[in-house]
Amino acid sequence: MALNENHEWLFAVNAGSNSVSSFKVNSNGGLTLAHTACWVTTTKFGRLACVANTGSNTISSYYISSSGKLYFIPWANTPTGKAPADLIVSADNYYVYNINGTSHTLGEFKRAVLGTLNNIGHVSSIPEFAAGMVAY
Repeated sequence: MALNENHEWLFAVNAGSNSVSSFKVNSNGGLTLAHTACWVTTTKFGRLACVANTGSNTISSYYISSSGKLYFIPWANTPTGKAPADLIVSADNYYVYNINGTSHTLGEFKRAVLGTLNNIGHVSSIPEFAAGMVAY
């Protein structure tokens, strides 16, 4: 799950369907379903969501409207290593990193225009049991 920086939107993974759901966080802490779009991260200002798609070995990008609706960005479907999973946006908001479970690599991407991600390399031979990501 990911909560955007201003705590207005919560994004949850639906692992069985390779999708993400967005929820409006109500003033009382309750949640209201806004939209459904497996692993997800959002940019610092909460306008772009990146989703790891293990089945297709890609990262998909979604624009997040001010109402929390997710819009798929079809030209921003980025190839990854095998079995992408956990992913995160760097604290400076410029880079996206992901773990590729089957190829045991860490993917490195630089954010570009209109939601696209440019592959800038990978780290090989990460431990087989590696899981989770932390931004710096």
